[in-house]
Amino acid sequence: MTGGYRLATPTNWRAWTTQQMAAKLDAATNVDDYWDVLAANHEVKEVDGQEVLNLPEPPVYDPTKPYTDKKRLPLHRVHSDDDGFGVDGVDVFIAGSGPVGATYARKLVDAGLSVVMCELGATDTKPAASHKKNEIEYQKDIDRFVNVIKGALSPVSVSPHQAFVDTLDPASWNSETPFVTNGKNPEQDPATNLSAQAVTRGTGGMATHWTCAVPHFLKGVERPVIHPQQEDKDDQEWNELYKGAGELIYRSETEFDECSIRHTLILNTLKETPIVNKDIKEPNPKDGQGPSSIGVQDVNLANEPPQNGRVYRPLPLAARRLTNSPRYVEWMSAESIYEDLIVQQHVFRRERERIGLKFEENPPMYQKKFRLLTNHRVTRYALSRKGCVTAVEVQDMMSDRDHQDEANMPINFYIKAKYFVTAAGAVANPQILYNSGLNNFATHDKKGNDTSRPNTIQKAPMLPALGKYITEQPMAFCQVVLKKSLVDIVSKNPWNLDWWAAAYKEHEEENQYTKNKDPLPFPRYDPEPQITSPVTKERPWHTQIHRDAFSYGAIAATIDSRLVCDFRWFGRTQPEESNKILFERDLTDAYGMPQPTFFYKQNAESVREAHLMMTDMCNVAQRVGGYLPGSEPQFMAPGLALHLGGTTRLGHDDNKQSCANFRGQVHGFQNLYVAGNGAIDTPFAANPTLTSMALAIYSAEDIANKEGDREVCGFEKDEKGNYARKEGKVKELFKRVVPRTRAPWPPA
Repeated sequence: MTGGYRLATPTNWRAWTTQQMAAKLDAATNVDDYWDVLAANHEVKEVDGQEVLNLPEPPVYDPTKPYTDKKRLPLHRVHSDDDGFGVDGVDVFIAGSGPVGATYARKLVDAGLSVVMCELGATDTKPAASHKKNEIEYQKDIDRFVNVIKGALSPVSVSPHQAFVDTLDPASWNSETPFVTNGKNPEQDPATNLSAQAVTRGTGGMATHWTCAVPHFLKGVERPVIHPQQEDKDDQEWNELYKGAGELIYRSETEFDECSIRHTLILNTLKETPIVNKDIKEPNPKDGQGPSSIGVQDVNLANEPPQNGRVYRPLPLAARRLTNSPRYVEWMSAESIYEDLIVQQHVFRRERERIGLKFEENPPMYQKKFRLLTNHRVTRYALSRKGCVTAVEVQDMMSDRDHQDEANMPINFYIKAKYFVTAAGAVANPQILYNSGLNNFATHDKKGNDTSRPNTIQKAPMLPALGKYITEQPMAFCQVVLKKSLVDIVSKNPWNLDWWAAAYKEHEEENQYTKNKDPLPFPRYDPEPQITSPVTKERPWHTQIHRDAFSYGAIAATIDSRLVCDFRWFGRTQPEESNKILFERDLTDAYGMPQPTFFYKQNAESVREAHLMMTDMCNVAQRVGGYLPGSEPQFMAPGLALHLGGTTRLGHDDNKQSCANFRGQVHGFQNLYVAGNGAIDTPFAANPTLTSMALAIYSAEDIANKEGDREVCGFEKDEKGNYARKEGKVKELFKRVVPRTRAPWPPA
């Protein structure tokens, strides 16, 4: 496997490296020369006037037999007639297994199309793609989940700063030359880096450890415009798409109602809800927190601006509270979208026999409809000058590990399909398109300026906007310890709520039989707060008032987390052409793909909004408590929000400032699609996952419409909520919105 070095050399059955193909393109001065290079790269030839991918015959790799053709890649065994799809049986190929890729898969399989999906990482959760926070140990102690997130994230571009270590033992090896492995990037200027930008590789993607926040984008501030000059139609479109995405991910705003004292206490305090219990003195929002055993001081700001009717409400979440055990929450992820698609054992006959699984003569109902290939790198697409993709080149990372040096055992393969969807993330999407030749491998200097020779084809790339106009979210963070005045009124049930009284009574009864009394009035397993003040035109930032785990913000073990509330404010940045992610033609990442390099600076408007956002967070936080030492208000490292946008942005301009139309179809190609957060063309502050899923539904519908009247066997849910086969036409089987059951959870 290539990875993490300069001047990479070809592996077996690999026609060209990125650097070799780029060198060939350096000499190309017109489009015909350019296509000749790409054709040679993928062995595409004209036969009887037809442009075809020159695949071997027989085309499918059989692992029980030696493969001796050194010039051409074999077809992946997913095309096997035995336990695969056949040579021409794959309708849709999807790169990436996160919520966006899962949305395509679920919608298109239900519409009767066959799908093969590749994921670079492994399946490390059970069930596959499920949220790791559903483990009981993390539901009981959320701070321990911080290290799970840290372990799942890999940095994208690490500026090496200084390679020479002047305090090292003189006998040790030392060098002034920067290192180049695992994201270390000597081309990265630390002043323009998104230093905290990271990726997660594994089935389900970042949804295996995300916060599950699923707000809608605000019209006129964040939300993309699908139908310009047609406001009513655009509103209707988004309402339906958001509804469909929300059903897929179990979107809810009520999972913390009538069960969490802290949630209700903080929410009602911020809303300034009048206290009903007349025995309680109304707490003044400007009151200090009072004496504290851990030394947090009263730090309220003077002359706090009025709230002016500001709205506070529960944070929309992809979650379901367990009916039979309400202290637990089922956090949703890509698994809730796939449902039973990847629960079954979709492995090949040989692998089944090796691990002792019986091969079913009557395969499960999805056996010929869906296949997830984990540990498979999507390397690049085989592009045709007729404006389509003919195949995708993938690398089997497990085969690379098991028998890289064995003769006649290929590790690189082609997969054929009718449609190709790139949903591998905001970094991997442009990386794959770049490696396919869609930006012509232009060279650049340290500032990101194009340094290609004037007469070369690099000066006129097919996708000039690829990697440009990127957006990021400036992020402000602090933690507070709740005011004493708020904690003291918990026992008085200030709003006379029956469920509150019952929870407090149960907690007090438990305390009676305990030698070491709990000093706090909150139930021991009181659910955390989950609150937001939505984005507005006046305050164009997303807010999360909660107690959750990120890759930062863990509290000391000596402090009871029930006293702590997190405040996270997410800003937005305006898209500018100079803000971009470029890829190095002679430097690879850990997986052998072109190394990303960031060129990012906030513009004046983004700087102004970020400053106002920080001030706003401080004002709101101090209405609830005083700062926890070490977690005072601070801006986090660029990229830490992990909501990179604009890298393959959608648009209506036919290739000038966008990479694809709003159906996700890449400009100039009939069957190539891009999707995900990187496709969003607007500046946004809120969590983008739900919006990306909504756009994925809109894009998948386009594929279904192209298949139109084709008769297929699809799937739909019966009255019990189980999937069953259904015959029909693709366009009729495709459904934007499939209502989910709201029956007690989990289902019996």
